Amino acid sequence: MFDPYSITVEEGSTYSFVTQHSVQYQAYFLAVPTSEAPEIDGLIFTFSFVANHEACDFLPPSDYRVKATLRQIIRDFLAKDSERVLCFTCDSNDGKHHKRQITFERWHNEEDPQKQYYYWPFSIPAPSEDEHPTLGGYFIHKDHPMRGVIQEHFVESVMMFTDIKTQAA
Repeated sequence: MFDPYSITVEEGSTYSFVTQHSVQYQAYFLAVPTSEAPEIDGLIFTFSFVANHEACDFLPPSDYRVKATLRQIIRDFLAKDSERVLCFTCDSNDGKHHKRQITFERWHNEEDPQKQYYYWPFSIPAPSEDEHPTLGGYFIHKDHPMRGVIQEHFVESVMMFTDIKTQAA
């Protein structure tokens, strides 16, 4: 296993780190508003990260410490509060969305061997043949007091987007 890079925690739920090749990463969690289900508002977060390669004069090779660092950030974020729910969607602009979803599934299998978190993947069909489906998932603690409500919320959301994209096709 690779050691993570040194992580700086910035305002609230923003984390940053710099790789050995001077690539600057920012990872962040954003609360998902759930006005239609106020009892779970403030519990669901999305995860995203961006890489800034401007300080690097070349395309750096694959860096396994980046993956280790992102895993550490997710682990720390969820450990702060077991009622946090992590929802993610996989960027499909480069066609690597399936690999990203597999990475999250592996993270769950490797980082949570006692299965403290449930993992529910989802797929929303593409609105047209020349577009990619939306892939993602969410992690929720198995003892979460609002698990049923949150699961219902996710199923309804995925179904709503599935219906919208199916009608657009």
